[in-house]
Amino acid sequence: MINKKKISIFLIILIILLMFTSCINAMIDYGEAEVKPVNVTVTYKDHNTTKYEGDRGLEIISFTDELTGMEYTANFANMGVIRTLAYMTKRQFKFNDTICIRYQFDKDFPESRSVVEIKGKDGKYMALLDESRSDLSDEEKSYFDNYDDLREEYLAKQSKSSSESHVYHESSKKKSGFYYGSHGLGYYRSF
Repeated sequence: MINKKKISIFLIILIILLMFTSCINAMIDYGEAEVKPVNVTVTYKDHNTTKYEGDRGLEIISFTDELTGMEYTANFANMGVIRTLAYMTKRQFKFNDTICIRYQFDKDFPESRSVVEIKGKDGKYMALLDESRSDLSDEEKSYFDNYDDLREEYLAKQSKSSSESHVYHESSKKKSGFYYGSHGLGYYRSF
């Protein structure tokens, strides 16, 4: 028979380790900059271009800030940023004005920064063109290879992650359990 005290200690240690991991991830450095993108390169699996040709095969977009010479990137994992930049420039990536961006430092390439958000002229972060949005116009949807399929996958993933589960043990004296769901992981115990 498994000792309940050992299981409780194991779960507490597991929770502490998970909390520690979250703290480490929160230490990623972010910054903001006003940039004027030039020398924009859009890299697809089989070629490079300076124009947006859709999602399929896109790997990374990179550009240099004309003001500072710093290099910035956005990769396929953040397609919302790439689509938004393409939408702002009508697929051409030719910027007449500066834009304000929020970036994170790229661990693999310290001289490069990865764009994560874009600010509008009003100083607020823009809603990115991604599958989480249901309010996109037909023109905005044209920047997706298949918006409807991506939206359906997104909703299915959201529905799956929102289902929550409880695993608990109850006796006449004590009640304890392990909880996990869309907002994280937890352990509880009553005495």
